[in-house]
Amino acid sequence: MISLNEELYRIQNISYKKENTLLLSNIDLYQYKGETVGLFGLHDSGKTLLSQIMCGELNPSGGYFFYEEKPVSHSEFSRHVFMIQEQTSLIGSLSVMENLFVLRKHRLNTIFVRKKAILIETINLMNELNLSINPNEKVCNLSKLEQCLIEMLKAYILGAKLVILDNIPITIFHDERFSNLIYKLKTRNVFFLITSCDIYQLQLFSDRIYILSDNHIVKWIYNERRNKIDISKLFNQPITYIESPSVFLVKFPSV
Repeated sequence: MISLNEELYRIQNISYKKENTLLLSNIDLYQYKGETVGLFGLHDSGKTLLSQIMCGELNPSGGYFFYEEKPVSHSEFSRHVFMIQEQTSLIGSLSVMENLFVLRKHRLNTIFVRKKAILIETINLMNELNLSINPNEKVCNLSKLEQCLIEMLKAYILGAKLVILDNIPITIFHDERFSNLIYKLKTRNVFFLITSCDIYQLQLFSDRIYILSDNHIVKWIYNERRNKIDISKLFNQPITYIESPSVFLVKFPSV
């Protein structure tokens, strides 16, 4: 069951200004442990920009961060966050296991890798999470789904408690291997923020949805009536959105 008793994080009054242009204004967002949150916005609404701030890639112009109900600095907050995007951040020329574990320099400035040790560790982690991907395979030879699974595994290894899935295609969400890994990680206290310009994707896979428009959050809603939300009423100005007939109802198992 989803617990609504303890916050994982909260951000307040987050703003971001670039060259005197306000791109994000007074963003408030929170997430409880146990829930999956969706962030909806049209293209260029600021979803990725906010994600980059949360994971530490960009510094905000102002605002406050809380982790597990305690005030923290932006840098401390971002240590708990990992972002995965449609375009993978993995190094294609390296193997799966080399991407998962940081290569370190020897004192003689040569790259020193204990391949046997990291191979064993990779296999153990994959067995723990029921993943069946060849640890020696180069990342460039993997499918988009497999690359996404490896990035999720990397987030787990790095100790992330919030994984942002930024504009990941809905086709990946519908794959059983993806949903199974989501469930496994949630049982290990790793939770997810899904950003998308597809409201129906968020209705299928999140428990609560924030609506981002005009550089700020205009509303948030509980996702109790999936596929029943009139999205045109959530914006300051009406928009038109046509539901794809191929969309069907899928929900991740509750933790």
